[in-house]
Amino acid sequence: MYRIIVFAIFIIVVLVVPSAAEDIFVKDMDEIRLAYLEYSGPFHKFTDTREELLTMMAEEGVKPEGHCLVIIHNYPASFKEGGGFSAEVCYPIGEQRVGIDAEFREITLPQTSLLYIEYHGEYSDIMEAYDALRDQAWEGDYQITGDFREILLAPPGAETPPTVEVQLPVETRKE
Repeated sequence: MYRIIVFAIFIIVVLVVPSAAEDIFVKDMDEIRLAYLEYSGPFHKFTDTREELLTMMAEEGVKPEGHCLVIIHNYPASFKEGGGFSAEVCYPIGEQRVGIDAEFREITLPQTSLLYIEYHGEYSDIMEAYDALRDQAWEGDYQITGDFREILLAPPGAETPPTVEVQLPVETRKE
């Protein structure tokens, strides 16, 4: 009986549960203009910066035109216990302009190709998505061309974990 249960679990885990690599996709992203604030500090406090940016944008009459995008500069150290988190917390702004006296800045990200994976779960486990993207780039025909990005598709609620699209800018390696 014990062997049957172990075998059944093996079948479910190995044959039914897809690997992260099966959930990785490639897409092209057009050039995008963003309003941003720099953040450096503990990972769990970067959401305060997101709210701060939204408040500043509203005061300047700049409206977000999409989901929050976070550009993470020091992966994987940023996710380790006690690691410093360095990022830009951003919102797309389209053709709107940021005033020179604004407390936040604007940046234009160039057109790029992205490896991406949609992550559903607790932030404490999100490293799995990052590792899967990095491994796919290293093992595939890709050269990493920028820092990891997160698009917060659904913010965490009291009862629900977040939904995040984790992205890695890449280009096809030239032989």
